[in-house]
Amino acid sequence: MLQSPQKQQAGRLDALASWGENSEFRLVFNDEPSKFSLTAIVRCASISNLLMKLAYTASIFLILVFVQGFASGANKISLKKENGSIVVNVNDKLFTRYVYKDPQRAKPIFYPVVGPLGQTLTRKYPMEEAAEGEAEDHPHHTSLWYTHGEVNGVDFWAVGKGKGKIVHQDFLSMEDSSFTALNLWQNAEGKTLLQDQRKLSFHAPNEQDRAIDVAITLKAAVD
Repeated sequence: MLQSPQKQQAGRLDALASWGENSEFRLVFNDEPSKFSLTAIVRCASISNLLMKLAYTASIFLILVFVQGFASGANKISLKKENGSIVVNVNDKLFTRYVYKDPQRAKPIFYPVVGPLGQTLTRKYPMEEAAEGEAEDHPHHTSLWYTHGEVNGVDFWAVGKGKGKIVHQDFLSMEDSSFTALNLWQNAEGKTLLQDQRKLSFHAPNEQDRAIDVAITLKAAVD
């Protein structure tokens, strides 16, 4: 019949107690005999049993602390509307801005995009003055964005006179780490050719990784 360690320990203590408290035992250590009373042995066994229980309790406590610490240590993502943009922070530090209203931009963009170690991942030009060593070319390369080259003969890739624009209309939803936006794709005369509904989700699973998930649904406009 199997017994739990606690029951086995209790059985040993009962057996020792039946021998009498004044019994003596000899222990030889390095050829030096020592005497121990039964009371001392029982006390040591009781202390050992207590220490086992304390160690078990401590292990449970450490597991709970670890789990709680892991949960509380998770990166916190926050979204905030600010001056025609959505500011995305991770642990109160800038990850990116989703710029949806800027008269100088032909479409919504992410700028800047900041890596987990603080490096800016896209160039400054043309949103700002070019940094040292940056080329001042391709003015349509505005950090990070989504578009398509040509829709019904209208160029939405390049920028300038006669080119198409993607115009923000509204936010359909806003959650802790994601939002859904509605945009209209318009030609130079302001005619809507299609609309897009985009869900943007932001992730920071650890201190080394950042991610932006983009899911876009395009719908042709009906005349």
